[in-house]
Amino acid sequence: MNHILIYVALSLAFSSGGFTLGFMVGRGARDVLEHPMTSPLSEHPVRPVQSGPRAEKSGPWYRRSQTWIGGLVALIGAVVAVQWQVQGARTDALVKCQQAYSNGFSDALNARAKAQAQVNDAQDTMWVIFQQGLAGTLPQPEIRANFQRALDAYLAGRAQSKAAPPLPEPPRDLCK
Repeated sequence: MNHILIYVALSLAFSSGGFTLGFMVGRGARDVLEHPMTSPLSEHPVRPVQSGPRAEKSGPWYRRSQTWIGGLVALIGAVVAVQWQVQGARTDALVKCQQAYSNGFSDALNARAKAQAQVNDAQDTMWVIFQQGLAGTLPQPEIRANFQRALDAYLAGRAQSKAAPPLPEPPRDLCK
């Protein structure tokens, strides 16, 4: 919401500055055209500038078109503001979707890594017991019991690893 306020403030500042500059340039151009710097060579009477509703219709093109140009500039500004708002909302939605995907992917990856670490630890324990059995450092029944416990832990870890949450759908499928 804060970026909307900044955009509105900047738009108002620039549009009021542009309006003021355009008004001053237009006013200056009118003053120059109404008061010629030289006197006419012929003695034809100069028609006085008309005022009222007929004056606008019968005046030169640059006076009639100023209202239309101002209206067109205002319309373009309104269209740009609406387009900016729509595009901003769409971009925000896309960012939130990407953020949700990243969080889901990270959570699934962490769960899978944790389950795989348990599997690797159980497998390491099995290999240590296997080496103890080959070296003959422990009695045979104790090695079998230890190996069975390590094998059970390994198989439980494998089952947990396979049951880990699946990765989310790719964002090309979710964030449209």
